[in-house]
Amino acid sequence: MIKRGEIDSTLGSYLLTLGITRKDSVPNIVVNGIEFYYERHGSGDPIILICGFTNHLEMWKGFILKLSSSFEVIVFDNRGAGRTESSPPPYTIEILADDVIGLMDVLEIQRAHMAGFSMGSLIIQSIGHRHGERINKGVMIAPFSVLPSTALMQAHSIAKLFQAGVDPALALETMLPWIYSNDYLSDPKRVERTIDNLLKNPYPQPPEGYLGQLKALSQCDMSDRLAAIETPLLILAGEEDLYTPFYEAKLLREQLPNAVLIAIPKVGHMLYIEAEDITVEEIHAFCTG
Repeated sequence: MIKRGEIDSTLGSYLLTLGITRKDSVPNIVVNGIEFYYERHGSGDPIILICGFTNHLEMWKGFILKLSSSFEVIVFDNRGAGRTESSPPPYTIEILADDVIGLMDVLEIQRAHMAGFSMGSLIIQSIGHRHGERINKGVMIAPFSVLPSTALMQAHSIAKLFQAGVDPALALETMLPWIYSNDYLSDPKRVERTIDNLLKNPYPQPPEGYLGQLKALSQCDMSDRLAAIETPLLILAGEEDLYTPFYEAKLLREQLPNAVLIAIPKVGHMLYIEAEDITVEEIHAFCTG
């Protein structure tokens, strides 16, 4: 049985089995003792987009194009991912949240809208709980207050497949039903392109970053702190999400005092891919309303 907080070293080493390493980059700014990569686009009220587990800021490419006409869009790579430095694990969600506050301080941004995907939604909850004065409005995409044990087990299983020498494409294919909807996966060519894009990731996560972020996820439970978060929050959740099921979003709506839930039908965990236009429209409407 997998226990919450038990992180096998195989979870951090699976990228090495692919024979890939992170590309070198030129960091832009030092925050909390490590070098962060970030970008600023557009003008207007600032909105900070916060990546999910293993993601880098390229996930927000379409969002930047569509939001930068109305907002100053700030994107960055979380500690341990993309072109930001990886500090030795373990990490905590509080550390990742403090990185966002530190980035705001260095960029002289006192207050901003925030939108976070998956793990990014936990970061927003932590900021709302401890630094609520720094958030104007927050949007949580595919959110949860505690990572379900099913998702934790899936992360362990994927790592074991890589360690066992299973073909990377096949191992990644077993992950897709957890995060994509039936409609998305009904197109074999789209499935093939999705796997190919994952294998060609230009900024693969280093093992210590994977291990650190997963440790943070596995040990965080915000459920007993939600009632104290007064930040206006929008919850966007896919009704077919198996990774962080829709009931997680409903629990957040019930326990947060100032939250609105919008359910998106026929969509899984990867809202930012499957329902990019709807997600951008709802972020824009909520943050300008």
